[in-house]
Amino acid sequence: GHDLNSWMFVRFNTIAELDPNFYEAYLWGGQYLSIVKDDLKGAVTLMEKGVRVFPDDYRLNFNLGFTYYYELGVYHQGLKYLEKIML
Repeated sequence: GHDLNSWMFVRFNTIAELDPNFYEAYLWGGQYLSIVKDDLKGAVTLMEKGVRVFPDDYRLNFNLGFTYYYELGVYHQGLKYLEKIML
């Protein structure tokens, strides 16, 4: 299948599929894909999965909002997650 530009995405995504409550897979996997691998699409996909499992988590919402807003320039999506952590 399509690996979203990184074999590491496949690994982190598999971990998340096997154990959806493994928080660190979303948090550290998303950051690793974004920063080290420059796989923004894979990072967003993984972090969005994490936000569905942990909807009120500050760090996941911040990282996802930051990636959308500053890295991808999708401001309305970024604000959606960044505004969520303001409350």
